[in-house]
Amino acid sequence: MTNVTGAKLASIGGNDFKVVFDADSTVGLLPQAIIVNPAARTVKIVSVLPSDNVGSFYASLKLNTPAGSDTASTQLIANGYIPVYQYCTVLSTTAETL
Repeated sequence: MTNVTGAKLASIGGNDFKVVFDADSTVGLLPQAIIVNPAARTVKIVSVLPSDNVGSFYASLKLNTPAGSDTASTQLIANGYIPVYQYCTVLSTTAETL
């Protein structure tokens, strides 16, 4: 397992970062998960254009709350893949954090 902290992330502009790791299937198994521990942010309501869709992913989450922790995966719901768009327009920001 490889841990990457914020100091090891490469900035690609704005609030966007990347990390590059070697996933060479000829020398072992490919990663089964990438775990992200982001800072809490407010939820934004956005609009998108279907033509800006560039793919999708699914989330496997560990949820930590004051009451305890649990796990969840979007694969457990119908069409559990989360669409990815290259552009969006922020319509509003809620008071809820995620």
